[in-house]
Amino acid sequence: MADHASEIKHCQEQLDQHRRNTQELRKQLAVFGIGQQPLDKVTQLRTEEDGIRQAKGALRALGEAPQYLPGDPDDLAPLLAMLPPTTRAL
Repeated sequence: MADHASEIKHCQEQLDQHRRNTQELRKQLAVFGIGQQPLDKVTQLRTEEDGIRQAKGALRALGEAPQYLPGDPDDLAPLLAMLPPTTRAL
């Protein structure tokens, strides 16, 4: 039981860290114009957003529902899975 709880805690800590990193990178990128943003920062942002998705997936796999916060990258798969099959085409 403690091992399961520690896995959940670890995944939540990873999720929180990816969210903090994402916020910081967005602040750094905001000072540049569209098309002028450094590619390494854009790549880092995408990597952190992938980390958010992975941490949420790990939490779901452990039976925990991750909290959805504004600024999280679109993670529509679990939301679409909750819809009846007839409405998924929307």
